Amino acid sequence: MEEKIEKLRNAINCNSNFSEAFKKNIGTLTDLIVTVFPNFDYSNMEGILSTLRVDSNGEMEEYSSYDRDTNTLNLNTDRIFDDMIDIQHLFLGEILKSSTTTTIGYEGFKEGVTESMCTVMNEDSSLKKIKPLEHRLISVFSYIVDPTILTSSYMNGSVVDVIAHLDTLGISKQEFDGLAKSLNELHTSNTAFTDAEVQMIDMYRKVISNKMNNGELEVSDASKKFADFSTSLIYSRSELICMYPQHNFSNMTGFDNVEKALAEAVKNLENQEEILDVSAPTK
Repeated sequence: MEEKIEKLRNAINCNSNFSEAFKKNIGTLTDLIVTVFPNFDYSNMEGILSTLRVDSNGEMEEYSSYDRDTNTLNLNTDRIFDDMIDIQHLFLGEILKSSTTTTIGYEGFKEGVTESMCTVMNEDSSLKKIKPLEHRLISVFSYIVDPTILTSSYMNGSVVDVIAHLDTLGISKQEFDGLAKSLNELHTSNTAFTDAEVQMIDMYRKVISNKMNNGELEVSDASKKFADFSTSLIYSRSELICMYPQHNFSNMTGFDNVEKALAEAVKNLENQEEILDVSAPTK
C-alpha cells in the first residue's frame, strides 16, 4: 500500500499544472483512496494525475466535467460556492471517475458507485448534496450485489462481475440493463427513480427466493430480510424532499408503483413460504 501511495504522490508532484498547495491537497485525497481501497491497480490514476489540468468553466450545468481527450477537469466554481459543495468530496469522485473506464450504457451506474465509494471515504457535507439519487439507488442495489463486488467491478472498469453474480441469483443481464437504463435517465425522466426501485424490489425478491430454495436462508428469516431491505426504499416524493431539501423533486412520480411492487413481492414470498412449509419433512 505504501508503494502505491508513494507512486501517486510522485505523479502529482511531477505535474507542472498544479501549484504546490494543490499538490498537497490532491495527495491527501489519493492517500485516502489507497488507504480505504488498497487492493487495486492505480497505475492509470498515476498517468492521469501526472498531466491533469484543472480549469474553470462557468457555462456548465454540472459542478464539474472531465474531458478525457485533453485530460482536463473543468469546474463551475460559481455553482460550487453558491451551493456550498463539499470540494473534497467532489474531487474524490472526479479522481475516481477520470482514472476508471466506463462501459457504454452504464454511465449512471458508474455515477452511483462513484458516489457510494466517495461517501465511504468522506461523507458528503455539501449543502446541496452531490448525486443523491444515484447514491440512494446504489445503496439499495448493495442489498442485491455485495459492495465488494460493486467496488471491484468499478475499479476494473467493467460490469462483467456484477452481471455474472446476478446470473447466479437468477437475475438476467436484461434486468440489470433495465436498471442501468433507469439510472441513466434519472435526470431526464420523472419516473426513472421509482422505476429503478420497482426493478430492484423484484431483483431482491429473487435473491430471497433463491436463498430459500437453496437452503441458505430459513423460511422464518425471509420476512425479516425483506423487511430490512424495504427500509432502504423511498415511498413518497415528500420523503425524498425532506431528505434533500435543496433539490427540486417536484416532478417525480411513480411512488404508488413502489408500494404496489413491494406488496406483490411480499405476497409472492409468502406463497413460496407456504409451499416450503408444506414440503418440509415432518419430524
